[in-house]
Amino acid sequence: MTAQIHRYFQERGFSIVEPLGQGMEGAVYDLGGGRIGKVWFRRGTEELKTLQAFYRELESSRSPITFPEIFEVRRVGEQSVTIERKLSGDSLRQRLDAGTVSVEDGKACMLDVLAVLREIKVGSAARRLAVVDEGSALWSEEGIGWAQALIGLMDRKVSRFRAQLQAVVTDFDAKYAQARLQLERLPQTSVRAVHGDLVPENVMVDADGRPVAVLDWGFLSTAGDPAFEAALAAALFDMYGTGARDAEEDLLARIHESAGYGLERMRLYRAVYAMVTGNAYDPQGQDGHFAWCAASLNREDIVGALSAEADTADTL
Repeated sequence: MTAQIHRYFQERGFSIVEPLGQGMEGAVYDLGGGRIGKVWFRRGTEELKTLQAFYRELESSRSPITFPEIFEVRRVGEQSVTIERKLSGDSLRQRLDAGTVSVEDGKACMLDVLAVLREIKVGSAARRLAVVDEGSALWSEEGIGWAQALIGLMDRKVSRFRAQLQAVVTDFDAKYAQARLQLERLPQTSVRAVHGDLVPENVMVDADGRPVAVLDWGFLSTAGDPAFEAALAAALFDMYGTGARDAEEDLLARIHESAGYGLERMRLYRAVYAMVTGNAYDPQGQDGHFAWCAASLNREDIVGALSAEADTADTL
């Protein structure tokens, strides 16, 4: 945080400026009085005003889970800054690591969050959000559906990073073509609020381990198929852990049973996620996230979902 931003917080009446954490989108500071300040790394004020409007859409759902609220958006020097509501609870990741929430209860918590999000209808602000590192909205064209919006994103990312993916993913071009074909075959679906990065770090829980808030929206937040959200949440629950594959399969099975989303549809979305976010953290593809995405595109179950015979046309 620059001295200029620190002065800005002080001028706004906040005497406490304590660092809380840092993610891909920005750094967060506790300002006291139930407020936080967020210093954004890349997003401009207009993007953040759209995010502010999106938060209002979430809030209007009267959900049992609390969402962020942006009170103020400002440009301070070369960075955008927001003042937001501080959400209560501890992160699910902290509680899992401390052993005060069991893995089984952690999975149940994530399933509860997914059940809430798939009921939240969103409006125009959700469609105006830019995702990953793009400067324009995912839903930038009038009259397109969810699958078409996702195909456009995948096409743009692959056009930039195809060579890196080709180097480590077996028959990448064929898999990319199959993913496009399967997305084109998906039936139209009603869209709901999608967080897009529903990791345990972004879920806040109470003393009993029940979800009370979801934070850090913006990376891949949009209006989309709730099966997309579910597929990512299952994969990200224990992303780099020794039991990652077992945890993912267990969550996918439970989601299939409780929400009815097809397993092949969710695995297709896993492949698409790998193609659109593989270089999100490192354009050179030298980090762990890229390696994780590339490995998933070589997995037998995900490759199977991309095959022309895979039944991804199941309905919600």
